[in-house]
Amino acid sequence: MRLRQVLKSHGIHHVFLVRSKKSFSLCGAESILHDLLSGLVSVEFCDFSENLKKEEVDKGIRLFLAGKYDCILAVGGGSVLDMAKLIRAFAREKCGMSVIIRRDKHSLTKGPLLIAIPTTAGSGSEATHFAVLYDGVKKYSLGDPLLLPDIVIIDPQFTLSLPPYLTASTGMDALSQAIESYWSIHSCSESKRYSIKAIRLIVNYLVKAVANPDRKARHSMAMAAHYAGQAINITKTTAPHAISYALTTFFGINHGHAAALTLGEIFLYNSRVKDNDNCDPRGSAYVRAAIGKLSKELKSRSALEARQKIKVLMDQIGLETRFGALGIKTEKDISLILDNVNTERMRNNPRAINRESLTEILQKLRRE
Repeated sequence: MRLRQVLKSHGIHHVFLVRSKKSFSLCGAESILHDLLSGLVSVEFCDFSENLKKEEVDKGIRLFLAGKYDCILAVGGGSVLDMAKLIRAFAREKCGMSVIIRRDKHSLTKGPLLIAIPTTAGSGSEATHFAVLYDGVKKYSLGDPLLLPDIVIIDPQFTLSLPPYLTASTGMDALSQAIESYWSIHSCSESKRYSIKAIRLIVNYLVKAVANPDRKARHSMAMAAHYAGQAINITKTTAPHAISYALTTFFGINHGHAAALTLGEIFLYNSRVKDNDNCDPRGSAYVRAAIGKLSKELKSRSALEARQKIKVLMDQIGLETRFGALGIKTEKDISLILDNVNTERMRNNPRAINRESLTEILQKLRRE
């Protein structure tokens, strides 16, 4: 495994390991890395939840500062990678995390070497300079170049034991990222190349990765997630992700599943952009052409058909698409979502979405 050469070449002697509580063992990482890391790992940190809380990050920072480490190694899914990124970023900040997360601009201080080994194929966190944490029910998405890991090792063997639901959810997270990046107002030729690579792999391999996985399917999904991460590292996400955070926070829906729930409807909504609600400086015709290209990549003849393809794909991989079955049943539930949309991510969407239009989209999904 390349990790051995990386540690040796950088003269690493003391490793601060950030890992998951259970999947570190279940995915095979513990047994594979045991001998390799023997004598190097001084502390392992796994005492945190899937949706990172500020106090959990504070705990990790205190533990890190209690020793002397020349490397942070993150082995796990999106929350593990984000935790390691945040510990590295904030360990040397004297003003404290609470001050920084509420600021729009702040340059972080470079910390120790950060190595990321993702064990799920979905978050793409290893390829981004973003990290997410919650302070109470308030979600903060932090962005800084120093949050980007220094070294990334993609090893699909760690995804072989990923259960079907997580394979499906993380796979749809990657698909949502890739599609959203492509139509983002910040897209460029480079980001779109990453998006298309990710979409093609997901369209061809996600169903197999969930239903009857083999190494090729797992490898393809791992690379798709990485490409999607590279795409959103340039563009950031848009409306489906902006809505997803409330679905996760208040209804307990896994992040990737939550992002996918509105993807089809937003796909159709964006395809109907006009000059008077267009947000992309390249114009509404450009946006419609981009949606047309995405429709073709989803093997659809129109945005309407693409919306249906997304729903069918979710059905095939066992992800519930009905709001009611997921606990979103009342007008109060819809209002809760509307009141907690991430406005920063929403502004990246190519077509403006106001409260009225979003209410219509959510009500439609609730009635299905």
